Amino acid sequence: MGNAPQLPTSTLKPVTKPYTRLSNTSNSWLRHIIEELQNRQFRCGDLVLRYASQPREQSKLSHKWEGPYRVKKVVGQSTYELEELDGKAVPRTWHASKLCKYYV
Repeated sequence: MGNAPQLPTSTLKPVTKPYTRLSNTSNSWLRHIIEELQNRQFRCGDLVLRYASQPREQSKLSHKWEGPYRVKKVVGQSTYELEELDGKAVPRTWHASKLCKYYV
């Protein structure tokens, strides 16, 4: 019992956290995505699509975006009220991270 096998210390590697092992490429990609989300702003009258948190169909190929909608009002720094194209108001406010620009 007193003679437990010993591991050689030269083969042990220091434990690092997963996020410290990211390559420079993935760090720059992540920075690009964060900057894009932070700079996403819309004006009144812009046409946008909203993210469908619960798609009507539950399949892999169902649409992930709904719309188009028109930005009715800018409520906060990145919060918007939407309306349908016929003028009917869409309930609740929407954050810019859940919206994307719609190009005609």
